[in-house]
Amino acid sequence: MEEMGDKMVERYIRFRPEHEDEFRTVKIVTPTLGYSRGITLHIGLRRVEMTHPGPAHADGDTLVFLPDDGVLFAGDLLFTVTFFAVLPETDTRNWVEALKELDNMSVNRVVPGHGPMSTAHARKRLRDYLQHVQGEGRRFLNKGMSKEETSKAVSAGSGEGWDKLECHAMGVGHVYEELFRSA
Repeated sequence: MEEMGDKMVERYIRFRPEHEDEFRTVKIVTPTLGYSRGITLHIGLRRVEMTHPGPAHADGDTLVFLPDDGVLFAGDLLFTVTFFAVLPETDTRNWVEALKELDNMSVNRVVPGHGPMSTAHARKRLRDYLQHVQGEGRRFLNKGMSKEETSKAVSAGSGEGWDKLECHAMGVGHVYEELFRSA
């Protein structure tokens, strides 16, 4: 946060210039408590489990779970019925694995970072979408197609009908770059 905080504010201003005045009021406050994989807090009588699944949508993704209530706040690990904007640090391979782990948790309700309350079906659709884009991206990369050609050729798959379709091609391009780097 010390290194990237101000740069992130500038990135958000470029992304959403209509909110520049609000973003300019943001003060970066570094945490007083940190963890690498997870931590359990006791706030009053409530147990709060915070887990970092590793980089997925962002390198700082954190799940916040209230086990006594069965409520999971998934943050940007979970988008429902909307495409996501990729970030330079987005890691779609780890994201798929992190979404699989959600299926192993005993939750009653999942609050996504974007979109309506989540269901198991919605979580599966996001995972299926990511795997579809990875598979198609690999197929087109192996055929020798460019990133631009691949971004236009890969269908939305299980994401068909989601909001913010303009983010789909950016996501496909990002996956293409991930695959290209690992090839």
